[in-house]
Amino acid sequence: MREIINTIQRHRVQIALVVLIIVVTSIWILSNTSIRQSKAVITGVTSRALTFIKNIDTSVGINLELYNNSYHKSEFGLIDLPPEAAAESSLGIVDQGHTNSSQPGLTVGTYPVGVAVNPVTKKIYITDEFSNSVSVISGTSNSVEGTIAVGDFPYGVAINPFDSRVYVTNRGSDTVSVIDGSTNTKLHNITVQNSPVGIAVNPSANWIYVTNINSNTVSVIDGITDKVTANITVGKIPYGIGVNPITKKVYVTNIGTNTVSVIDGLKNKVTGNITVGKNPVGIAVNPATNKILVTNYASNTVSVVDGINDKVTANITVGKKPVGVAVNPSTNKAYVTNIESNTVSVIDTIANKVIGTITVNPSLGGSYKIHDPILSMPITAKFPLIASLVAVNDISNMVFVTNTGSDTVSIIDGIIDRIVVKVSFNSNPPNSGDIQCNGQQILPNTYFLYRNSTNLICTANADRGFKFSSWSNMLYSSSNPLSFNLSQYGGTLTANFKETLSLEQYLAIILGPISIISITVGWFLRNRQRRHLNKYMTIIDTAYESLEQNNNSKECLLHLPLVRKEISHLFKKGKISDAYYNILDKKISEYIDKVNSL
Repeated sequence: MREIINTIQRHRVQIALVVLIIVVTSIWILSNTSIRQSKAVITGVTSRALTFIKNIDTSVGINLELYNNSYHKSEFGLIDLPPEAAAESSLGIVDQGHTNSSQPGLTVGTYPVGVAVNPVTKKIYITDEFSNSVSVISGTSNSVEGTIAVGDFPYGVAINPFDSRVYVTNRGSDTVSVIDGSTNTKLHNITVQNSPVGIAVNPSANWIYVTNINSNTVSVIDGITDKVTANITVGKIPYGIGVNPITKKVYVTNIGTNTVSVIDGLKNKVTGNITVGKNPVGIAVNPATNKILVTNYASNTVSVVDGINDKVTANITVGKKPVGVAVNPSTNKAYVTNIESNTVSVIDTIANKVIGTITVNPSLGGSYKIHDPILSMPITAKFPLIASLVAVNDISNMVFVTNTGSDTVSIIDGIIDRIVVKVSFNSNPPNSGDIQCNGQQILPNTYFLYRNSTNLICTANADRGFKFSSWSNMLYSSSNPLSFNLSQYGGTLTANFKETLSLEQYLAIILGPISIISITVGWFLRNRQRRHLNKYMTIIDTAYESLEQNNNSKECLLHLPLVRKEISHLFKKGKISDAYYNILDKKISEYIDKVNSL
């Protein structure tokens, strides 16, 4: 009975919400439908509302309370916070379709959280929490090449680069999805304990470690058999987990006890607990230096632990609400995501100091609404539902940051520690021209990564038979060259061209009518000359025939010279051609010779 009462008290807000939905809906339905129809609909609404609340409370981890007291109440326990931290822990509301930001990034699924890099295959895997999928980003083209359906509310992701296996924690279904990274297909699910979130892989031993945030345990999975071989009890509310494959130590952050549990990976046994800052969440291990970095969510710090004696050697102040952390052992730089500051702190892990701050896309957003005609209500989303994480490719020195509130992934160039913007270039129609930006020739259907805030001056160069028309997609403009700043843009820049007339076509258009006119005039002139030829041939023949009929040679000799005079006059005016004139003149001469010979 006591357990039932405690359950009712713990879920009183959710129960009241369900009752309110049922009552309001019932009144509306009863006023608009028959009793039999009302009963069926009310039953369905009740079932859907209960399922909805169950999913929110036990799977997603969204708290419907407003955090008015000094405790952060959630389904995974009580986190003792000071009043000011309790007020700040209500991290806002998130709106679906909220992919709107001023910073550049790659768009992925809804609510991206986990991120992992396979430096061998150059692929990046992103868990899309509200899409129940994993987005696969090609590190070669820096674009999403596909998505993989996994379990409910996928959260953390880890990779074994030796066999390209990808492991995803599904918080809503208490499973770990196993993905074949060579084909990007899900193989199967492994059942673990309640609400798995963090995950890490020891690639040398092929062991996978999973933190179960609601069970206060770490599940150990054999990567060969994909079977759970142990469940290790750790501190309250375990979240982040990291492995040192050299020392075989496993480190687990416990949000509820402000500690890091140290596990002997050979014996699967907790050997100690390290006290760090308030609400430790993210953790990263640098096997090269045997340093462990822990983000303290409520302290706005990063604790540095010496892996030799497992002691805290430094606490570094970073941005507000740090969560994710990743280390590049090649450069000894660490990157920390501060979800309330929308920044990434860059730490020199040798000097233990912040050497840079990078602004990224928002991790928090506006109002999130369930798009359901009955259950359309704003839901307050807080950590750990919102959790921007980070991963580093230590070969290419590129850093990838998930931005939960904007459904994007920010890319950081680890050499300059600046956000880079991916700009793809295209020409339309194909093979109609190319683009030149800042003096660099760019072929169509290629892309470049530019430093954020770079000013680009791009010129579209049309091929023969085309001329520039406009820019589209990323920017719409008819200016050429086009000047713009990459602090606000990213995507595909398309140069549109339209067909023009070639020299041959121009000549055809210009000379065509002239040729037609010339042909027409020529035909007219030739026809007129032919008429004159026929006319005067008839006159000449008639004059000669009259001589034969009348036997009057004198009259014939007088008439033929007159005809010759007429045709000479026509020839001078150009009405008779040389050929026709010669024919007529020759005919006249023949007749005159005949008359004189009589």
